[in-house]
Amino acid sequence: MSRSIFINKMRHLSFTFFLLSYSYLLAQTQVLEAETSSGQGTEINNMIEGFSGQGYITSFDASGDFIEISWSVTVVDEYKIELYYTSDSPNNSATTLEIDGVNYGDIHTAQSTTFVAGNLGTHFFDEGDHTLRLSFKTAQLNLDYIKLTPISQWQGVILVEDMTRIEAEDGFLTGTKVELEQNGFSGQGYVANFDMPDQDRVTIVVNAPAAAEYALKVGYATPFGYKENYLRVNSGPNQVLHFEEVIGFGEIEAGKIQLKEGKNTLEIIHYWGWFYLDYFEFSRVIGVAPNAIVQGNILQEDLNSDGVENVMLDGSESDDPDGQIVNYSWSSDTLSLGSGPNIMTEFPLGTHPVTLTVTDNDGNSGSRSFTVIVADLKNVSNHRIAIRNGSDSLFMSGINVAWTKSNNYAKDLINYNENDWLDILDGVHNAGGNAIRWWLHTNGSVSPLYDADRRVSGLNTQSISNMRKVLDLALDRGIMVSMCLWSFDMLQNQGQDLSATRAILEDILATRAYINNALIPILNEIGSHPAVMTWEICNEPEGMTQEFGWSDERTTMSYVQRFVNLCAGAIHRTTPTALVSNGSWSFRAASEVGAFTNYYHDDSLIAAGGDSDGVLDILQVHFYDHVGTSASPFHYPASYWDLDKPIIIGEFPAHGIDGFTVEECYDFAYRLGYAGALSWSYSDLQFGGLQASVPGMQYLFNNYPEDIFVPDTNMVVRMQEFGESIRYRLFPNPVLHELSLEILDDSPSVQVFEITDLNGRMMIRDYMDNGSIKTIAVDHLKSGTYHLRIVSENTIANRLFIKM
Repeated sequence: MSRSIFINKMRHLSFTFFLLSYSYLLAQTQVLEAETSSGQGTEINNMIEGFSGQGYITSFDASGDFIEISWSVTVVDEYKIELYYTSDSPNNSATTLEIDGVNYGDIHTAQSTTFVAGNLGTHFFDEGDHTLRLSFKTAQLNLDYIKLTPISQWQGVILVEDMTRIEAEDGFLTGTKVELEQNGFSGQGYVANFDMPDQDRVTIVVNAPAAAEYALKVGYATPFGYKENYLRVNSGPNQVLHFEEVIGFGEIEAGKIQLKEGKNTLEIIHYWGWFYLDYFEFSRVIGVAPNAIVQGNILQEDLNSDGVENVMLDGSESDDPDGQIVNYSWSSDTLSLGSGPNIMTEFPLGTHPVTLTVTDNDGNSGSRSFTVIVADLKNVSNHRIAIRNGSDSLFMSGINVAWTKSNNYAKDLINYNENDWLDILDGVHNAGGNAIRWWLHTNGSVSPLYDADRRVSGLNTQSISNMRKVLDLALDRGIMVSMCLWSFDMLQNQGQDLSATRAILEDILATRAYINNALIPILNEIGSHPAVMTWEICNEPEGMTQEFGWSDERTTMSYVQRFVNLCAGAIHRTTPTALVSNGSWSFRAASEVGAFTNYYHDDSLIAAGGDSDGVLDILQVHFYDHVGTSASPFHYPASYWDLDKPIIIGEFPAHGIDGFTVEECYDFAYRLGYAGALSWSYSDLQFGGLQASVPGMQYLFNNYPEDIFVPDTNMVVRMQEFGESIRYRLFPNPVLHELSLEILDDSPSVQVFEITDLNGRMMIRDYMDNGSIKTIAVDHLKSGTYHLRIVSENTIANRLFIKM
């Protein structure tokens, strides 16, 4: 009979009624026909060709219209839910999804005149009865059926040798959704709603014809800036993928992955920040891919001050393990720079991402990206920190010691352990460093003290004494200390009285109680201690704000500005020679470049708090890869940020940043005109700790000792490589004619000392006894840096000194 006759003219009644849904089991996949659902405001039709079953639901086009399907699950699993439909509504029109009475928000569909599949997400279903309801919102749909596919039974997309593209919207979506709002995507949409770190994800299943290596590319969009997320293959370890900011949709090379024969799973797991996932692209690697090897990141001075500079790009060390390289291709963004193992290319002033791609005779390719910076280094202010009332100006090279040990977090002021501090300070000194950054009150859990009104009443009796002890030890070792008073943790729920710490920020009387009863007493005792580099108001205060934050509770940037202003003013009046800083989370809150905002400009701080003395002398800015290269101090000179104060890079990963070794980080910070570089961190080992940063600090000391070494004429140093410790005094340092070495009585018996140059060549070797002072003539030594090595029976100590 004619298809037009088979139209159910009776619309679903205005009240809900129940019909047993029609379903059939096919390899544990269930198909639930829409026309067997219960619902309201809809009718059954069969006019559009290509439907499944006996028809489809139409007239799903008004507020209140819905369908509800019921079914039973016999196999407990995670199921991919797909809706087959047509739609006359524009892309990204919405329908509301409920499963078992729980509202899962809106799902978005594409405009289509033929029946297509829309991915509603992945859900875990227990054994038993379940319901799914779709309610009209803005998408006028013709609903054919719902398909439930268990993830465990999905055999995956078969990969072909040349290239296979799999759309992200076809994957298993956990906590994520398909959207179609941003133009330029591939396929039928892209995946968004990456909100919950370590939970929200997209999983795809691929079927490899044989165990092989595949090159993986990922299509994406980052409309909100640089982001980082994880790639996991076959439940292996997480690999961080770096999604640079792009306009529209772009593509990254995610590297080469090893797939086993048969079924493989790949997951993109949310780590940091919103982004859109478009597709996965697999290309089988035949043979072994070549290795692209470049000379590292390049910082080139504009020698002629003409705004351009010729830069040699060298890829001649690239190799191919099983063949030969037949092509070298150099590019910057989408611009081709040339071909060949070495090319000379002109770059304008600025920061330029460069990629070398090498291709071998089997058609395999490998690439390596790096950064070329051309800067007018002659005109970059040679920012240094004036220490000890301006008697010396140095570059601060060191590491964060936010707390001594994990069980001492926020408790260093009351739990002083001299051996811990000796280990820390001697370790930094031996690495060639001259600075640390130490957190004091931190979250307010043990310091300061509060009265019955929850206002600061004073300090623990030992707090100032313990600060002085640390500063004295630092002074003896030529180390400057950034004294960081607070952290955003004051609004983290870490056992403190959050109402009291919030009041310090937001209640002007509580702020003044802190200043009068804690801050000023500290300054009166140690404000001008010669080991103080700077008094730092707060670590990453943006982290506890509504504008930027991630803390448990939030305040506003206006309160932060007022607090910084009032504390800075008190410091300047109490200790006029002191330098004041603040540890900003990012240039995004400390510069006016691009769309950034500088909340710490003098005028802004004074306007917030009204204290004309409450301004900063030094800006401390932090950088981690997830913030994006547009806010990276290692990619731009200090002058780029258009700030009128010295800038210290107060935090960055101890092992370096993405694409930069730790030596390059310290070196670029120095050469680009910053005033210091302090890695993170001694006690938090996620980036490798002190040992990871030693090469960077040593590089600066060996190459620029005059800008690193903190002069002192009477240092007592404790050195220990194994066994007992040697305590000795070495002075003067720097030295011109004679160096004095004293081994203190409580040290193990010393047998010999040696002086070598930085290449290990022996210059002086002699013997001495404990309790004596040895005068060493060094007139004949050339100016430069030398190693002093002291040897006892069970201990070796090393010390650097400068010959003027």
